[in-house]
Amino acid sequence: MEPGLFFFLTTCLFAVTTVVFVVAWSQARREREKMQNRLWGIATAQGLPYSALTDEVPLPPQVGHSRVEQLEAQIESMTQQIDRLAESQEFLSRVLTERIDQIPDPRLRTPH
Repeated sequence: MEPGLFFFLTTCLFAVTTVVFVVAWSQARREREKMQNRLWGIATAQGLPYSALTDEVPLPPQVGHSRVEQLEAQIESMTQQIDRLAESQEFLSRVLTERIDQIPDPRLRTPH
């Protein structure tokens, strides 16, 4: 292939790819704005600030709980999640160990 033709085709490919990404980006931006407007509507209907439905600003701590109690509750929640992860890991390990015996040896397969 001629170097000039290769350069021309490569340039065209990059130009088309750039146009596609620009169009996709603009559509995604419009969709994000629609979702933000929906969130704003939901928040105002419930009497909450918009930030309460996003991860930008956390919700205020519960009234009547000290910081130590809040930390204890969070640590307890994390402990439960770690226990669930450990149980799922044990289950997955057990299932894979049981099924490893069921996999046929690839050396026993013959093409005829």
